[in-house]
Amino acid sequence: MKPDEATKRDQQKKLERFYLTKFISDPAHGLRIKRIEDSETPDFILHTLNDLISVELTQLMNPNLKRHEVFQSKVVDMAREIFLSHHPRVSLDVHVTFSNQFRFEKWDPNQVAQELFNEVSKVYQFNKHFKFRVNTPSSSKFRPLSYVDQLYVSNERVFEAWQPFGAFLVDYVDPMWIEDVIQRKELGLRKYKPQYDQNWLLMVCNFGHESSTFRFERLSEKQMATDFDRILIYQYRDDKWFEL
Repeated sequence: MKPDEATKRDQQKKLERFYLTKFISDPAHGLRIKRIEDSETPDFILHTLNDLISVELTQLMNPNLKRHEVFQSKVVDMAREIFLSHHPRVSLDVHVTFSNQFRFEKWDPNQVAQELFNEVSKVYQFNKHFKFRVNTPSSSKFRPLSYVDQLYVSNERVFEAWQPFGAFLVDYVDPMWIEDVIQRKELGLRKYKPQYDQNWLLMVCNFGHESSTFRFERLSEKQMATDFDRILIYQYRDDKWFEL
């Protein structure tokens, strides 16, 4: 494994461990954990006072929407770099709320980044002699960019933060997709299942963006056959969980 890949994998493992630790800290589980052991297959091993529990952990993210969000982050970062090349000592807080109609397949990232820079620069140039906090009008008649619902620019905070946002409606999760996730995770389970007292699948979602946020009402009504002893869905931002 290349050094960059190893670093990325290590960071991912630490993040997954953080989610798991936060999840099992809920007193409702009734767990008395002695130790959390990092592993590969399974992802983690919980050593409790009574049981040895395997945990497969996966983050639920819609891959198509994730690509869209990655594009948004990319063009905002590019716009930031252009701005800093012109104003290297200026720290701005910039939030770009993209329209639901904005789909990355239709746009050149360089064009979008340049247009975002132009709008942020206009706000800055007009207000740079003051402490300011500016929200561009949300009305479609006054939007400077058709694919941006709102642009927030401020110099009130001492640190710099350029961030994309997207307005979205939370849709129902696709049960067939969840079944596919379970089946793929079961491939590894067959290798180690008898070694543990319990075998869990923990699916983590709701990280604050559209690709990871779902409604589960229809899913909870559906019985899913599985070799896992427990399938748990943890909604991270809401700090809520339920079991299938």
